[in-house]
Amino acid sequence: MIENSEVKDGVLTMSCMFDANVSRVYQAWADPSNISQWMGPGTVTCESVDIDLQVGGKYRLAMRTDDGVMTAFGEYREIETDSKLVFTWQWENGSFTDSLVTLNFSEVEGQTRLQLIHTELPDQGVAEHHGQGWTGSLVKLEHFLAG
Repeated sequence: MIENSEVKDGVLTMSCMFDANVSRVYQAWADPSNISQWMGPGTVTCESVDIDLQVGGKYRLAMRTDDGVMTAFGEYREIETDSKLVFTWQWENGSFTDSLVTLNFSEVEGQTRLQLIHTELPDQGVAEHHGQGWTGSLVKLEHFLAG
């Protein structure tokens, strides 16, 4: 699963291995009916997903937490099917705008390595908090892919 995770200078970098082919892992991020089944750490559930998967297209993820609904949204900057997704990330009513998430998908002996890099976060604390959130979501993604 998670091979390594590092937060340094407000940049979060994670590397994970999934026992699924690249196309399946990529589609877990690209298809709204897939992402709604795993996005959100712990008990957080993804209530609604809107994705316009094209460069310049927008996405919106409404997630139910113990404190209510939190909505992440952004715009796709780069798309290489089964290889790479780059998108902005911010929260409605959040304290920062347009951080950037880069996902690199690569095949390793029939499995998929996913590298997640989340940059332009305002400080170390926010980066660490997002690291916890991404870790929880990626654990749920692993279970989704195994199902």
